[in-house]
Amino acid sequence: MSGASEGADRQSTGDAELRQIVLAGADLLEEAEQVVAECKQLDDHGADLAHRGHHVASGYFALRNRLTELPATQTSRQVEQWLNFMQQIVEQALILGYRPDSPDKARVAEQFGDPDGSAAEHLRALATRYRNETSSP
Repeated sequence: MSGASEGADRQSTGDAELRQIVLAGADLLEEAEQVVAECKQLDDHGADLAHRGHHVASGYFALRNRLTELPATQTSRQVEQWLNFMQQIVEQALILGYRPDSPDKARVAEQFGDPDGSAAEHLRALATRYRNETSSP
């Protein structure tokens, strides 16, 4: 196999892996958004919410680790930022959700989150693009 052919194979493998990471990250978004929304509520939260939040945050962490094995590209760096943001927002939501009630908790909960939804929306859009590319003839 020639050097150029090996490079093309690595690029193709990297592209396929990046697609898988993006799709998996997008698949976690609904649960991530549910966890964040529930954590913002001022109700008492049970262990189930903590377990779900941990599962989602761990999923984003694992995807970010998989990205480190790929060649760094502009797209992979952007995806890493989006995945990192989603991991951090879920982790911070869990801290907020299990914080003792205080006068500031309601104010913080009201303002907490990704105000423009950009990380989630960008990840969804890229996943949609990848799904459309693989479903087109």
